[in-house]
Amino acid sequence: MNDLVILVGGRGKRLGKITNHTPKPLIKIKNKRFLDILLSKFIKYNFKKIYLMCSYKKSKFFKLYHKKKIHNSEIICIDEGLAKDTGGGLYKLRKLIKGNFFLINGDSFFDIDFKNLSNLKLNKNIIACMAITKNKNYKKNDKMNNLIIGKSNNIEYSKKKSSYMNGGIYFFKKRIFNYIENKKISLEREILKKLILKKQIKGVFFKQYFIDMGTIQKL
Repeated sequence: MNDLVILVGGRGKRLGKITNHTPKPLIKIKNKRFLDILLSKFIKYNFKKIYLMCSYKKSKFFKLYHKKKIHNSEIICIDEGLAKDTGGGLYKLRKLIKGNFFLINGDSFFDIDFKNLSNLKLNKNIIACMAITKNKNYKKNDKMNNLIIGKSNNIEYSKKKSSYMNGGIYFFKKRIFNYIENKKISLEREILKKLILKKQIKGVFFKQYFIDMGTIQKL
């Protein structure tokens, strides 16, 4: 199975004092770290490498996970340096990842079948396939909402109000690194938005439950 990248570098400001000492993905849910809950779901895919993109409190991730084995996967922590949002930190992976790969956010839970993303036929023009979910109560989701799946599964921005949004799980061709720069840049608001407008992103809708832990209420 392809490599997996997990974004765990965010500061988590919306969680207030909770993240003063503990990064979002390491917050415990019923005595189990949220990141461990995610990792337990990925064992079945036998990823060769699982890369953790670290920035805030990065030493905690390195101590707990760097070069550790989980089933058949090796976990590698990557130090982004100064936070570069969801896009810029990926620049450090351009020489490490040799082929297509999956990427997820480390602060959301969306228990889908990854194979449904990678099995979708992607022609030469397509850069990625994105998991889409129903927007039930995320009024201020700025990480790509108001989406629809058009012809040939192409993701489009709806001209009318849409109830579909980005689920934060992607299958990328290695060519995505052609669009990654070594600077602070948003994967969703800048890189993927441009690719959607060029009809270079496909999508698959999943009905499974989606939740992120970015706010105290959701946590």
